[in-house]
Amino acid sequence: MNPSLDGTKLALVEAAGPLFAEHGLEGTSIRAIAERAKANVAAVNYHFGSKENLYTEVLRHVATRVMRRPVGEYRAEAEGTRSRRDLSQLVAEFISDWFHSYFPPEGPVWHARLMMRTLLEPSPSLQQIVDQVFRPEHSELEGLLRAVCPGMTEEQARFCAFTLSAQITFFIMAKAPILLFLRMRDYDPAFLDSACGHVTRVVFAMLRDYGAPITLPAT
Repeated sequence: MNPSLDGTKLALVEAAGPLFAEHGLEGTSIRAIAERAKANVAAVNYHFGSKENLYTEVLRHVATRVMRRPVGEYRAEAEGTRSRRDLSQLVAEFISDWFHSYFPPEGPVWHARLMMRTLLEPSPSLQQIVDQVFRPEHSELEGLLRAVCPGMTEEQARFCAFTLSAQITFFIMAKAPILLFLRMRDYDPAFLDSACGHVTRVVFAMLRDYGAPITLPAT
């Protein structure tokens, strides 16, 4: 979470999130956000400058979801790791951390809905969201992949990062039909662990194909 968010600013972000997820940027009024946050109508412009800036901050709030360790820390450790076994374990731990951070046990249901709406209904501020939220995180992920596989080109790292993100995004975007198909009410811990294991095997196979010196850790 952004440490600069507290008090009224945090209240506005947490109030706006569910509304943006349900109604979109254009369908959500500043008054509705203020009422939900129990704040003055002028608070949005005072703290964020505009509704669009607030939308960007809400996306940042969701994107910087709690992981055990930031991606940059994994990248730095990978750059200093020489042991094949330690590197393999580090990659597996990162994928598990990355995957499960999208499905916290008590996570708000609106997070995934907002991300889906943002991708399917691009707002005028999408470029800002990409530049300020998605690009920095994706860049760190590319750096981690190249640290794991030094022979990988920038383009290869970019597509591998896309593939990892897509593997996880599938379980977010297709959650409703997946649950209907499996006759489940919600993802349970056993299902999420199995899905994470599948994603891990796919990513390890992809990285080994590019020459990464890693082997899937024994479970």
